[in-house]
Amino acid sequence: MNHGLEHDALIYGTDEALVETLVPWLQEGRAQGDGAVVATTAPQIERFRDALGADGDSVSFISADDLYVQPIQTIASWQRLL
Repeated sequence: MNHGLEHDALIYGTDEALVETLVPWLQEGRAQGDGAVVATTAPQIERFRDALGADGDSVSFISADDLYVQPIQTIASWQRLL
């Protein structure tokens, strides 16, 4: 189990490529007991939930539209969450 925090970035060309790459990574982390938080757009959240199926309940999703309004609010939100 990883007790630190990790922030990864992924460059992708299509929404499908993002989901196809990230879903197995999320599933692997959850199988190892890691927590997972994904901040993305509302349409992407739905794509992830659909692709994750029952595993979708174990991943926390945050709407990036709400999160990234002002830097100080973003930082405070991440501090509360983590």
